[in-house]
Order: sequence, then C-alpha cells, then structure tokens
Amino acid sequence: MAIAPAVRRPAPGSPAAPGQPLLEVSGLSRRFGDRLVLDGVDMAARAGEVTAILGPNGSGKSTLMRCTVRLIEPSAGTVRVAGQELTTLDDRRLQQARRSIAMVFQSANLVRRRTALANAASGALGGLGGLRVACGHLPRAALELGLRNLVRVGMAEVALQRA
Repeated sequence: MAIAPAVRRPAPGSPAAPGQPLLEVSGLSRRFGDRLVLDGVDMAARAGEVTAILGPNGSGKSTLMRCTVRLIEPSAGTVRVAGQELTTLDDRRLQQARRSIAMVFQSANLVRRRTALANAASGALGGLGGLRVACGHLPRAALELGLRNLVRVGMAEVALQRA
C-alpha cells in the first residue's frame, strides 16, 4: 500500500522557519510485538520538493506514513510538521494539527453516489462541526475549498460528475 502525506499549510501557531523542513522525521521506530517494522527512520521534506517512499510490499511504507500522522503510535522517534512536534501532542491538539495535514491512501474510498466536488469537499469536514455536517450537509466553505482543490489538480471539468 502506498500512501503519501501532503502538507497543505503550516500548523496553526507554529509555521516552519524559512528553509526548514515542512515534514521532519527523526529516529522513528515502530514495533508490533517482537517484530521491528521501522528502525530509526530519518527523513525531511521541504516546500516545493517531491519525496517518494519506495520499497517492496511489507517494507514499512504504510506504517511510516501512519506513524507520521499518528494514526498509529511510533515506538520511538519524533515527527515535526511545520515546526510542530506531533508525537507529544494530546488528543485535542493533535486533532487541530491534523487539520493542516493531508494524507491520501492508495484506495481513496470515494463515495460513488456523490459528485467529485462533494468527495473533494468532504476533506474539509474535520474542521467543521454541527449536526448538519454530521448528517452529510456540505457547507459553502467546504464546497469552495473542494472546488479550489479540483482546479489545482486539473479536475474542475468533472466537479459535478458522480465519482
């Protein structure tokens, strides 16, 4: 499984200093019982760079990305996004920091009955709240962000087509 993080903007209140990495991983390790999957991984990605994580099936690529955004906890090491250390954040602060990070899984799991725009807009829902959002309503701000993102990737012409 190949997944890749994409930092959309610096985390609120802690922008990365000019020239500093937007994503920096230091000494990251992860064990599953006795099995060491990641062993002291170091990497950095700066604005404007494209970083690829390559390796055969089972080599730890997905585990690395999941540890990077703390979908699973690393056994050791640090992760900094836009200068903010993620591995020490409590749940509330981690949730806030995740709003500035995007991660695309190999299987996108689009909602086929919804349009491309509605699928793209749903990525903004983590930063919104309320009963209407919980029931599937897409606020104007989410739709505008979804459309901007479709334009960025050259897909505006299919915005109203079902996924």
